[in-house]
Amino acid sequence: MTTGHSKRSLAQKLGLKPGMSCWWHNMPQTVFDEIAAGVDDLVLLPTLENGVNTAHIFCNGSKRTSRSAE
Repeated sequence: MTTGHSKRSLAQKLGLKPGMSCWWHNMPQTVFDEIAAGVDDLVLLPTLENGVNTAHIFCNGSKRTSRSAE
């Protein structure tokens, strides 16, 4: 699925490729669904660990952002 005027999927925009290991924190289900529709075989890690290819943290406020960085 593409959004806006771009013909590229969200997974493509993020550079996600099959087999990549990913860790996501607080990802909205709608974003997860859009990414999943754009790339197969992502390895979703339950915790952030060495060797992860990509990590995305979703925050809805500055207080939460500063606490996540600690």
